[in-house]
Amino acid sequence: MSLRNLLCAILTSITGPAFAQTQIDDPSELNSFVVVGAAALPEFEGADRLRAVPLIVSRFSLLDSEVEIEGLEGRVDLIRDPVWRAGPAIGVVLPRNENIADTAEIVALPDVDVAAEIGAFAGFRIPFGSLREGTLTGTATVRHDVAGSHNGLTVDSELEYFFAVNRMLRIGVSANASFATNDYFDTYFSIDADGSAASGLAQSDAGGGARDVGLEIYSILSFSKRWGVFSRLSYNRLLGDAENSPIVQDAGSADQFFVGTGLFFRF
Repeated sequence: MSLRNLLCAILTSITGPAFAQTQIDDPSELNSFVVVGAAALPEFEGADRLRAVPLIVSRFSLLDSEVEIEGLEGRVDLIRDPVWRAGPAIGVVLPRNENIADTAEIVALPDVDVAAEIGAFAGFRIPFGSLREGTLTGTATVRHDVAGSHNGLTVDSELEYFFAVNRMLRIGVSANASFATNDYFDTYFSIDADGSAASGLAQSDAGGGARDVGLEIYSILSFSKRWGVFSRLSYNRLLGDAENSPIVQDAGSADQFFVGTGLFFRF
């Protein structure tokens, strides 16, 4: 049994035959969308507790470019090519302070301000596989902090496969890996002598390298040609000096989760 038929069988068993047989007008000519909802993500880099934040995901055309917004990240595709994609990219890393974290050890550490990262991305998007609307997308993004928070460089890579189960349900699955320089690791995972004395956590000198690897799945369940519900679930595992930092080992977790859902509108 193919993956598509297996998913259809599962949906039919849960919701009845009417779901799998439902035919919504093909929305392929509506290339822009926006999602507004709520999400939960770690309180800070390496936290073991989640906090609620707004969820905004969008893709739309602006002049001759395609703009994509995914939570705290955004990019502009300046290349009008059926396969290749490239352009500027921005990102935000949320602050770490007593207003965000309620773990005593973390509160005792020096505050970390919000980071504003600017850089570029490049990638490809091609039809792939036999599933309906099957698309394989690969992206690499490089960004540097310009706000003076961590002053480091981050590199994110992602490989995503998107397909349609039927005209109501579309699913995307992806794998990702990220890397960061010494300055980034030092800001979020190192502990100096003063920080150790204040927090009770051991001193740590974190160096750059692989930061994490992860998996993500998201879905779009359409009720009509324009409206639906978007859901996303992801898991990332911190690696190397990030995982071994006392901030993570003693006051947080190397397992990082994200969950979000919202109303989807296509236009």
